[in-house]
Amino acid sequence: MFFNAGHVLGAAMVLMEIGGVRTLYTGDYSCEEDRHLMAAEIPRAFSPDVLIVEATYGMQVHESREERERRFTESVEKVVRRGGRCLIPVFALGRAQELLLILDEYWAARPELQRIPIFFSSKLASRSLEVYRTYISSMNTRLQAQMGDRNPWDFRFVRSLAGPHEFRDEGPCVVLASPGMLQSGFSRMLFDRWAEEPRNGVILAGYSVEGTMARKLESNPVEVESMQSRKLVRRIGVERVSFSGACARVGLGGRACACGRARAVWACACGHACACVLVRELLAARAGERQRAHANSSLRNNCAII
Repeated sequence: MFFNAGHVLGAAMVLMEIGGVRTLYTGDYSCEEDRHLMAAEIPRAFSPDVLIVEATYGMQVHESREERERRFTESVEKVVRRGGRCLIPVFALGRAQELLLILDEYWAARPELQRIPIFFSSKLASRSLEVYRTYISSMNTRLQAQMGDRNPWDFRFVRSLAGPHEFRDEGPCVVLASPGMLQSGFSRMLFDRWAEEPRNGVILAGYSVEGTMARKLESNPVEVESMQSRKLVRRIGVERVSFSGACARVGLGGRACACGRARAVWACACGHACACVLVRELLAARAGERQRAHANSSLRNNCAII
């Protein structure tokens, strides 16, 4: 059986029964409804014996949707009002679409910003938006209700770019470009070009792993290295506003306890072994000794089995 995972459009949790043992498996999921996705479903009628769940953020607590949207839009506006270029590195699918909805609505309410263009650049930009326009029925009621006036994925102030060749760097603008961790591609090209101008800004809205430029920027380095191995003095402003779809402490604890009769819980992280350990402790405390919680990181060099 499949249940909605709420992480990105089409994300699912899988419940299977083999030899009388019922197992619920899920990768990334989100227990919070956002602007277009439903929250993850809780299969209350089918209590699993084994729960295998991601633990990317361990014991972290995400700020509320309203608060992070406010910080995000204020950060974008601050950059463009001072005459800068605002870079938002994103993955082609998932959080990018959520950010586009937020920005399009924010621009619609502020005529003074509408002369400043918003670009979404990805090889999959047009194709991904076509998928979102098609599967409105898989989204939440808030978004479906907007279909009476127009398709909310037909943006009024966002332009899709097929690639760098279509972009003209002529003044203040907002660019959502892939890849999301600034390791290469168009987002990294723009970052290298804009890094030494203090009016510009980069907003890190997604998850980043060790060794990527996005992760390095979280520590506000004085210097960075370009793709051509040239030293750049980093003057561009850096803001971190997490819109990651992966679940954090509150959702994870609630999810595990909603499946509270599970005899064993496996928590699988996406890069940090310590996150698994913290989740194990949370689940053990909430579920009691009748549950066993195992932690295992999916990266070999961070592996820890409890």
